[in-house]
Amino acid sequence: MPVSMAVCETANVVNAALRESLGVGNGSRAADEAKKTGGGGGDDSDSEMHNQIAVSAYAKRILMSKIEYEEVPNYHDSVLEQLKNKYIVIKQPSNNNNNSSSCNGSNFGNSKVVGANGHDNGNNGHRKLSQSESTQSGPSPNELPKPKRVLYPRENIRIGWKQSERKWQVGTGMINVGNTCYLNSTLQALFHIPALANWLVSEQTHLENCNITESNGGCIICAMAKTLQSTQSCQSAMRPFHIYSKLKQICKHMVVGRQEDAHEFLRFLVEAMEKAYLMRFRNFKELDQLVKETTPLNQIFGGYLRSEVRCLSCSHVSITFQHFQDLLLDIRKSDTLEEAFDGYFSRERLEDMGYKCEGCKKKVSATKQFSLERAPITLCIQLKRFSMIGNKLTKTISFKPRIDLSRFAARSPAAAAQPLTYRLVSMVTHLGVSQHCGHYTAIGMTESGSYYNFDDSYVRPIAMQSVCNTNAYIMFYELDLSQTTPLKSNGLRLTNGHSPVAVPATVSSSSPTHTRFIGPQLPPGGIQWI
Repeated sequence: MPVSMAVCETANVVNAALRESLGVGNGSRAADEAKKTGGGGGDDSDSEMHNQIAVSAYAKRILMSKIEYEEVPNYHDSVLEQLKNKYIVIKQPSNNNNNSSSCNGSNFGNSKVVGANGHDNGNNGHRKLSQSESTQSGPSPNELPKPKRVLYPRENIRIGWKQSERKWQVGTGMINVGNTCYLNSTLQALFHIPALANWLVSEQTHLENCNITESNGGCIICAMAKTLQSTQSCQSAMRPFHIYSKLKQICKHMVVGRQEDAHEFLRFLVEAMEKAYLMRFRNFKELDQLVKETTPLNQIFGGYLRSEVRCLSCSHVSITFQHFQDLLLDIRKSDTLEEAFDGYFSRERLEDMGYKCEGCKKKVSATKQFSLERAPITLCIQLKRFSMIGNKLTKTISFKPRIDLSRFAARSPAAAAQPLTYRLVSMVTHLGVSQHCGHYTAIGMTESGSYYNFDDSYVRPIAMQSVCNTNAYIMFYELDLSQTTPLKSNGLRLTNGHSPVAVPATVSSSSPTHTRFIGPQLPPGGIQWI
C-alpha cells in the first residue's frame, strides 16, 4: 500500500542547518571570532575550513535523523486528488494518445522498464504507427499504411551471394589500431550479409559522383563501399581507416582508442548511412517518416511489428504498428533462441487497471501481444547479455543455422502455409565478463556456404558445430529463398530482386481476405540456393 512520510521535523532541521551554513548561526559566529583574533576580516582560509566542518556536522545530523512512515488509507483520495486541484487541464488527450502511451510496457519508449516477456520500453529505432496514422494513410486502421513515396523499392534488394554478377571472396582481416575490435567485428558481420554487400557494390555510380565533401572525402556510404572493396581485393589484413576516421561523425560520444559496445556502434553506423542516403534528395527534411523508412538500409533491416492490445472487460482489440530494425531478445529465462522468440512474441498481461480501453472508455486490465506484420529481409537479433551497470550474462544460448518464424507472422490463413525461413549469415561474439572489457570477434558465411571466424587480422574457417556453440551477442539471419515459394501480393509478383512484374490480382468471392506480404517473393521456379 502507498505510504506517506511524516517529515515535517526533518524539514525543519534541514532549513535550520541551511540557514546556519549560510551565515545565520555558526557561520556568523565564526566570522565574529575571526575578527577578534585577526582584525580586519581574519584569515579567509581558516574561516572557510571552519564553515566546511560546521556544514559537515549539520549534514551528519540530518542524515541520521529518523524518518517515520504512516500508511495512507486511500492514496488516490488523499494525495492524487489534492494534486489535481493544483493544475488545470488545457487540452484533454485523445483516446489514441492514451492508447499509444499505455500499450503494454513494451512500447520501446525512453524508460527501461521490462515487461513480463522481457520487452524493453526503450525506443531502439522502433517507431509506432497509431490507428489515426493508419486511417489517414491506408484504407483500414488494421492494415499497415503505405508510404506516399518509395525512395528505394524493396524488390530491388538482391538476396543471396548468387544475385550479384561478381565473385565474392572470403575477405581479409582488419588490423586492430587500438581497442577497435568492436568496430572490426561489426564491419565484418555487415560485409557478410549478402543483401547489404550487394547493395554497397551497386553504389559504384554514386561512389564516383559523390558530392559530399568532407575531410576524409565522401559520405559514410562511400566509406563503407570502399572498405568492402578493400577486404575483397587486399591480400593481407587492412586498416578500416575510412570508417575509423569518421568515428566522431558516426557517433559524437564515441572516443577513439576506447572500447565501445558493438551493438551501439552498429545502430549509430546504420543511422549515419540512412542520413547520408536521405541527403541525396531535395527537401529530404520534409519527407514524412513512412517515406524515410523506404531507404535501402530500412528495406534490408527494417520490418514492422503488429501490436494487439485486448481489453479483458469488453474484448475490444486495439491494433498499432511499430517499425523496427532489430529485435532485442531477453535470454534470462531462455536456453535456446527459439525459447527467446517464444517469450518475445508471447501474450503479456499489462498492469492491472492500467490501460484505458477505447471501447469501455475506462481504465481496465488488458493483454498485449506482438506479431510480425512485415518481416525484414535481414533479421538482426541482439541477445540482451548486458545489464544497465555493465554486468554480462554469460549463459550459452543454443541456436540453429536456420530458423522458421512462420508461427509469429500476422498472416491470413491462406498464407499460413508460406514458410518464413531465415538462415544465419553472420554474427558478432563477445569474450569477457562485462561490456567495458573483453574482446569482440565475428563469424561470417561465404559464397561457398562455409563459415569463417574473423578475429581482427586473423581469418580462419570454423566448423558448423563450433558456430552453433558460440557465445553469440549479435546475430544476422537473411531470408532463405530456397525455402520460399512464389506469392502474390497486391497484384505484384517480385522477380529476382530487380524489378516487379504486374500480375492480375485474383479475388475469391468466398474469401475476401487478401494475402499479406511477408518478405520478398520469387517467380515460379524460385532461385537455386548455393
